[in-house]
Amino acid sequence: MSDTTRLHREQQERSEQLEEALELAKAAMQQARRASSAKSEFLANMSHEIRTPINAVLGMNEMIIRESTSDRITTYARNVESAGKNLLSIINDILDFSKIEAGKMEIAESDYKLSSVLNDVTNMIVFKARQKDLKFNVKVNENLPDGLYGDEVRVRQVITNVLNNAVKYTHEGSVSLSVNGERVDDENGIANINLVFRIQDTGIGIREEDIGKLFKKFERIDLVQNNTVEGTGLGLSITQNLLALMDGRIEVESEYGKGSTFTIYLPQKIISSEPIGNFHDKFERYVHTMRAYQESFKAPDAHILVVDDTDMNLTVIEGLLSKTDINLDTASGGAEALTLTKEKRYDLILMDQRMPHMDGTETMKRIREQSDGMNVDTPVICLTADAVSGARNKYLEEGFTDYLSKPVEGPTLEAALIKYLPSEKIIVQEKSASESGNESKEKSELEEFYSRTEGLNYESAIRSCSNEAILTKTLQQFYNSIQNNLRDIETFLNENDIKNYTIKVHALKSSARLIGADELSGQAAYLEDCGNNNDTDSIRDLTPELLMNYKAYIERLSPLYKKNDDAEMITPEKLHEAYEALKEFASMFDSDSIDGIIAMLRDYRIPENESERFNKIAQCADGADWSGLEEALKNT
Repeated sequence: MSDTTRLHREQQERSEQLEEALELAKAAMQQARRASSAKSEFLANMSHEIRTPINAVLGMNEMIIRESTSDRITTYARNVESAGKNLLSIINDILDFSKIEAGKMEIAESDYKLSSVLNDVTNMIVFKARQKDLKFNVKVNENLPDGLYGDEVRVRQVITNVLNNAVKYTHEGSVSLSVNGERVDDENGIANINLVFRIQDTGIGIREEDIGKLFKKFERIDLVQNNTVEGTGLGLSITQNLLALMDGRIEVESEYGKGSTFTIYLPQKIISSEPIGNFHDKFERYVHTMRAYQESFKAPDAHILVVDDTDMNLTVIEGLLSKTDINLDTASGGAEALTLTKEKRYDLILMDQRMPHMDGTETMKRIREQSDGMNVDTPVICLTADAVSGARNKYLEEGFTDYLSKPVEGPTLEAALIKYLPSEKIIVQEKSASESGNESKEKSELEEFYSRTEGLNYESAIRSCSNEAILTKTLQQFYNSIQNNLRDIETFLNENDIKNYTIKVHALKSSARLIGADELSGQAAYLEDCGNNNDTDSIRDLTPELLMNYKAYIERLSPLYKKNDDAEMITPEKLHEAYEALKEFASMFDSDSIDGIIAMLRDYRIPENESERFNKIAQCADGADWSGLEEALKNT
C-alpha cells in the first residue's frame, strides 16, 4: 500500500470518527435537553402537588387562629402556620435555584419605595424573632432616598433570606438590621445610591474554615450543632446569585460561638430624593399594635362562585370569606360550574386550574361561550398552585381576568375581591378605636386637598376606598379618564345611542362615588335611571349640566397632577423609547412594568401634541384594557 493511499485512508477514518463523535455529542445534547425539560416539568408538577395540600392546611389553620378563644390552641396553630410556611420556603428555594441554573432568572426593574420593602421585611422578621424570644433592632438612615428603581421583589428576597438565616441560627440575644447608603452619580449624571444593609446577630457564629462553604449549593455547615435547623442549604447561594445579577455583593464576618455580621452592598438608581424619614418610630408603632384579624370589607349583596374539585379547598375559601357576608356558591368541577353559570348571574368566579375531566381554562372558555349565558363577561380569577416563572402571564393570555397563587392568604383574597367586585356592593369596614391605635389626628396632605376642593368629600372617599393608597390610585384613574369619557357621553347622546350612554353614566356613577364626588355621582345615577327607562327628554335636558360638572374636575384635580414649570420636557427620542418598552411589556401582559414606565413618564412634561395619547395610554393601563392599550400605542 502506497503512502498516499494509507494517508488518505487515515484521513477518511479520522473524518468518520469525527462524524461519529459529533453524532454522539448531538445525541447527548438532545438527551440533556430532554432531561432538563423533564426536570423543569417535574419541578412545576412538584410545586403544584405540594402547594395544593399546603393550601388546605394553612387555610384551615388560619380559621383555627381566627376562631380560637384558647391561648393554648392558638399557640399550636401558630406553630402549624410556621411549619407550613417553612415548607413553602423550601419549595420556593428549589424553584428559584432551578431557574438560576437554567439561566432563566431575570431581573425585572421598576420604581419602588424603599420604605415599603423595609416595612414588609421587618414586619415579618419581628414575628419570627418574637417566637424565639429574640430582640430585633432596626436602624435606618433617615436621609436615605425613598424612591428607588430596581427589582423590588429580589431586593426584598435578598434581605429576607439573610435575616431569616440570622434568626434561624440565633438562640438567644438579638438580631439587628441597619440600612445606610452613599449617593454616587454616574458619568451621565444619573443619580445612584450604593445601599448597605448590615445584618448582625448574636448567634452560633461560623468557623473560619467554613465561611468559604456558606454560598455553595446544598451546603450545610456544622451539621452536628445544626442538625435540627430547617432549610435546603440554598438560601445564601440564591442570595449571592441574585446580588450578582443586580451588580451587588455580600460579605461575611464571624466569630465562632459569638455571632456573625453579613453586609450586603447593592447599587440602585434614585427616582426621588425625598428622604425615607424616621423609619424606627414607624416600626416601633407596628410592634406595639400587632393585632388580630379583622375582615377589610363586607359584601352581603355580592354573589361569587368558587370552582374546585377538592372539598377542603372549597371549605378553606368559604372560611376565609365567612366574615365578609358574601353569598358564595361552590362547584366541584367544570360540568357543575357550567350548570350553575347558566342559572345564575355571579359578580365574580374563582376557578381552580387543575381539575379532572375539564380543567379551569376549558371551563372558563365554555362559560364565556354559553349561548344566552348569564356570565359571559363575569371576571374569572384563576386559583392555582402553579408558581413557576411566567405563570401569571400564561393565565392572563388564556383569558383569565387575574391569577392568584395557592396557598391564597386571607388578605390577598380580600384585596382581589375588593378590586373585582362591583364597587357599589363593597362595604368597607371601619377600624375600631382599639385597632386605630394612637394614630396622629393631623390631616394628611390628601385630606387637606379635599378640604379646600369643591365637590369632594374625604370621608365618603375613604369609606369607599378603605385607605389613602387606594384612593390616590383611584383619583389618578378618574382624572386620566375624564376627557375620553366626556367625549364618549356626548357622542352617544348625539347619536341617540341610549344603551351605551347608560353604560357610560353607570360607570361614572360608581367612579365618582369612589373619589367622594357625591353630587356628580348622584347626577349620573339619576341619568342612569333615565336611560334604563328610555326617558330621552330628561337625558337631553340634564346631560349638559352633568358634562359641565364632570368637566370641572379637570381643573379641580389638576393641582395633584400638573407638572411644575421646572419639570423637564421629555425628548421625542425618550418618549419613543418609552412607547416601545410599553409595547413590549403590553405583549407580555406585564402590568407592573407598564405602571413603572408610566410613573416615570409622569415626572416629565409631555408635549401638547402627545398629551391626549399619553392620557389614553395611562387610562388603558390603569384599567388593564389590553386591547385599548395596544390601539393607543399604534403608530407611536
